[in-house]
Amino acid sequence: MGDLVGVRDRLPYLSDLGVDALWITPFYPSPTADHGYDVADPRDVEPVFGDLAEFGALLADAHARGIKVTVDLVPNHSSHAHVWFAEVLASAPGSPARARYVFHDDRGPEGADADGRRPVVPAPVRP
Repeated sequence: MGDLVGVRDRLPYLSDLGVDALWITPFYPSPTADHGYDVADPRDVEPVFGDLAEFGALLADAHARGIKVTVDLVPNHSSHAHVWFAEVLASAPGSPARARYVFHDDRGPEGADADGRRPVVPAPVRP
């Protein structure tokens, strides 16, 4: 695992190789339960990777070398630590905040449905 300064420091080498684009995995603040894809704040940088100023410098230097930068965007889910999720948990069903997420009725202890039946989990296929 590296950081934004490390990527920026290697831009000359990448440029010499003819690299014209970078795809960077999520570096947003995250509890990291899902390797950074459980985003707590998509508008900031997890401190272990740097900060917004360092990202800005990386982006400017990459563009100056003709290198495009794509950051893995995670629009379809968020962390339990995201401010929206905290707001949703505090909101009543049917509220505008709850429209941001898909909720299902509680399945009870250990995933049992309303009739007490447990979900069927198929056995793993062995070669």
